Amino acid sequence: MSTGRSILRWVGAGTAGVLMVCAAPGAALVYATANVPTAYGFDTKAQNVTGSSTMGGAPQLAEGAAYRSALAGGDPVYFRIDLDARRTAYASVVAVPEVGGELTAMHSLQVSLVDAEGTSCDRQSQGFTDGFAQPLALTAVRTNAADAGPAEAKRQQAGTYYVAVSRSNRSAGDAPWQLDLRVDTEAPLKRKGAASPPAAAPSAQPTGAPTNTEGGGGFAVAAPLRTGAAISEIRPGQSQFFRVPIGWGQRLKASVEIAASRKGPYVASAVSVSVYNPARMHADTAWSGYRGEGATIDLDELPAVAYDNRTAEQHNRRPCGVPAGTT
Repeated sequence: MSTGRSILRWVGAGTAGVLMVCAAPGAALVYATANVPTAYGFDTKAQNVTGSSTMGGAPQLAEGAAYRSALAGGDPVYFRIDLDARRTAYASVVAVPEVGGELTAMHSLQVSLVDAEGTSCDRQSQGFTDGFAQPLALTAVRTNAADAGPAEAKRQQAGTYYVAVSRSNRSAGDAPWQLDLRVDTEAPLKRKGAASPPAAAPSAQPTGAPTNTEGGGGFAVAAPLRTGAAISEIRPGQSQFFRVPIGWGQRLKASVEIAASRKGPYVASAVSVSVYNPARMHADTAWSGYRGEGATIDLDELPAVAYDNRTAEQHNRRPCGVPAGTT
């Protein structure tokens, strides 16, 4: 798993615009989507795998490897992973529906991590709140035994586990959703004892002129942003991903400025900015409407990058944590 990073998403659904990302030193992926067909950027080394309708026939997913699959029906498909009792596991699934359809919050992706008896360790669900087709990223987690309470201990044992992926509100004519799959694990802390979330690191403002940067088409091919500001053109329907490094103790503060364009009908939730951590776990989202005037979207400052902040409930969102065992 990558260390000291988080992921940011920028989504546009109305007209052409200019993407400008301003971030404090430190790691995030910025991901942008609008409403024109565009290919999702899978890892070039991703292996094709077919999910099984039963746990018994589920194909094996190796830790740290990239996979691509498809979800064609409403019933769950299963993938198998082998876990020990020490490490925390993150099973991430990015669903990529066919662009162009009108999707709502009732059209949702569900990702569960279950044990060999079918008992759920974690279940995540997400719908298309913006009303148009865009990639959805969800991560189900199995914590290590040291962090589990008595009621959870049974689900933290070493053995075979399964990633179950399904979709809701599917009609007979719906096209399959492409899937970007990845499983990562992390070792427990080398020393016991929880620490309070660290104080904010000194603020650092972007310096120098913005750099022209073309975003990548997916998480695995995100374009690195090495300065505090960047400019990128985005077309309706396009997805762009950017990766920004964030150091220990630092906090991410980002904004996206959309340039003025030819005026048209107002589009509610035309632009949204979302942050994801290295395990593709959602951290924060902000939205804006658009009708052609310039607009700026500011994300709230996220909690500092720290191991303990993965579970700190600040502002009702998952903070930008970092893997254990990396110090």
